Amino acid sequence: MGESVDQWLEHDDLIRFFNELADRIGDSTSENEYGEQTSVFFTDGKGLLDYAETSPEFTPESFMGCYSEDTEDAELFEHLKYLMVAFRAYVPEWRKSIDKHGTLTFYVD
Repeated sequence: MGESVDQWLEHDDLIRFFNELADRIGDSTSENEYGEQTSVFFTDGKGLLDYAETSPEFTPESFMGCYSEDTEDAELFEHLKYLMVAFRAYVPEWRKSIDKHGTLTFYVD
């Protein structure tokens, strides 16, 4: 749906971003590999999207620490900033992808 967000972050960095999101909402992710693609499954899709849409902690500054305590990578910071703006913009559309059990899956190339 829409523009690929993995254009801003490397595969492993995007997976780390999803894992950090899961930690913040008290969820866990399940990851499955399909060739070069990884699916990231959240059991609480609504909670995930609510957090992304409304939490004041959904900022690049607050996520930088999950990459490395001593990372001051300006490029990574900018990529996180663009990712989070796009992520928030897609929340209304992604709400339609939450299944009847409340789960949500993202696919990372």
